[in-house]
Amino acid sequence: MDFRNRRAIHQAAADAVNRAGKEGKKLFLCYSGTITALSLLSLAVSYVLDLRIAETGGLSNMGLRSVLSTVQYILPIAQVIISTCLGFSYQQNVLSMARGQGADCRTLPYGFRHFFLLLRLALLEGLIYFAVGFVSMQLSSIIFTFTPFAQAYYEAVEPLVDSMSVLGTVPALDEATTNAILAACMPAVWIFLGVYLILFIPLYFRYRMSMYCLADEPRMGAFLALHKSRLMLRKRCFDLLKLDLTMWWFYALQVLISLVLYSDMLLPILGIQLPWSQNASMYLFNGFSVLLQFSVYYFTLNRVNVTYAVAYDTLQQPRDPQKAAEPNNPLPFQTEF
Repeated sequence: MDFRNRRAIHQAAADAVNRAGKEGKKLFLCYSGTITALSLLSLAVSYVLDLRIAETGGLSNMGLRSVLSTVQYILPIAQVIISTCLGFSYQQNVLSMARGQGADCRTLPYGFRHFFLLLRLALLEGLIYFAVGFVSMQLSSIIFTFTPFAQAYYEAVEPLVDSMSVLGTVPALDEATTNAILAACMPAVWIFLGVYLILFIPLYFRYRMSMYCLADEPRMGAFLALHKSRLMLRKRCFDLLKLDLTMWWFYALQVLISLVLYSDMLLPILGIQLPWSQNASMYLFNGFSVLLQFSVYYFTLNRVNVTYAVAYDTLQQPRDPQKAAEPNNPLPFQTEF
């Protein structure tokens, strides 16, 4: 199959989802249902902890308040770890669905066996993107100094520098000076974002298939998964972008869900005041966005992920069809005879 033939990829994905039938639906319910229940439980526990922390005033309750705050801080981290491990097993099942090998929701806990492997992959990707951010900051600083915007920045900080040279200490900043410096720095921020996106987007697309590589062959390790993804998508990133654009509706729904999630901050900006506290709004819209996400995933998640799994298998095929190889079997409980 030609990777540029997006219609064929979508058709193959639709056929694979239909073949999976009840197994695929059961896999989705086990995976997404667990994630949704975990998110709602985390929200409920966090809300109760907020109430308890508000009641623990005074020095005598400092220890209890510290414990409750620590638990509240750990909750999102635990949620991310559980979601990532379950998601890895889900990716393995998605690959099996794409290859007509079915799915088994009983394998979802297997992802916890690969926790440190997933951690290494996340750290490597984070290190790469951090390096991109560092280089972008240096480049944007150089670019900023050669633009007319730099003059406004120098004029804003000049009184501060003069005061430091006279007094020998950092003077207190008044509100007017602070606002002037922040306004003068905004062009530098936009330049940084532009440079970062120019460097980040090509790298991001190169490493898009790293999780599928790891789910397909966990023994290859995180570094080789990134390397394999980079080689697979060499000169094919634009074709992957075109495949993304065929599923614009899915990403548009994700943007809509994000707007619902942050409605507690967006509505006051629009001048809409709700008849309850800001904290209650945060938990309310958070819970509603979780339920909305589950509803969207119910109709789209398997189809979208199987589409990318088919794309992954297509990318693995040599450009010479006569050298095509048999795909790997990602599920540990299945054996080819």
